[in-house]
Amino acid sequence: MSIYRKLCTVMTVALTIALLFIVGCSTAKTIDVGEVMQQPKGTKFYLAHNIWTNGRHRISSVNYQRGAVLPFGTEIKILNIGTTTIEFQVAPAGPKYTIKYEYAMEPIQGYLKKLITIKNRDELIKDTNPEFLDLMLIGQVVPGMTRKEVILTYGPPSPHRTPSQINPTWVYWSRKWPISLSFRVVFKGDKVLQVMR
Repeated sequence: MSIYRKLCTVMTVALTIALLFIVGCSTAKTIDVGEVMQQPKGTKFYLAHNIWTNGRHRISSVNYQRGAVLPFGTEIKILNIGTTTIEFQVAPAGPKYTIKYEYAMEPIQGYLKKLITIKNRDELIKDTNPEFLDLMLIGQVVPGMTRKEVILTYGPPSPHRTPSQINPTWVYWSRKWPISLSFRVVFKGDKVLQVMR
């Protein structure tokens, strides 16, 4: 093969790779929070449930229950949404966090709809028992709480272990490493019967 032909082959391969890169970058879809939540620009968003920060600014979407709690109803500003991460800041200028999205069972948009809401804390606690509010805000579930109160407190259960919220038992995690520790919230009807740790 002549040098000219080799050079043409190398240039063709390089040009093809560059074009694929450019096309890939230009077709990457940016996920818009307003579009996902069907809300106009400038809408305020709040955490729909408590999130544990694990003492770090990178948080797992599994919501391992270790570290400080960002309570439900906290106003947040979504900074960026990728296919596997959600970056947000506690409003107006608080700490920034990144949630690493770890579920393959639903797109990140479905997770986002469970994570945030347009309802503030007062709206979220409507129809909840005021006796449980202090416990809910610090992330503690006790017998007698309703499913709604559990979701505000622990968040929705992970779909890979609790595929339906009508199940009488929901599985949550308190840690991932070095040994994964799960626990269960058992319901009788709509009320918590026990928390099995």
